[in-house]
Amino acid sequence: MKLGISNKMLGIVLLAIGIGLLVFTFMVCYNYVLGVATPTAPGEESIIASFGGMLGPIILAGVRAVYLGLMVWIGAIILLRGVNLLTAKPEFVEAPKTA
Repeated sequence: MKLGISNKMLGIVLLAIGIGLLVFTFMVCYNYVLGVATPTAPGEESIIASFGGMLGPIILAGVRAVYLGLMVWIGAIILLRGVNLLTAKPEFVEAPKTA
């Protein structure tokens, strides 16, 4: 069953999805960087309590960085597939010769 979707149309769709995913990822990163709070110096707390208080945000930032890195990687792969489909030369299949 053939759907009638050409490689060029599929390439344009994948290209748009890849660019959209990359733009969305960079917007999320930019908003995250703008909202990062500066760490406060420990006051009367002990060093262990201040280290424990700082460990949570550091782990959260690491998880977000991995998540955003994965989104960029997936967006780049989709974008690459779209470009490959757009730049591929059409393949022509010869009909079998009947005698």
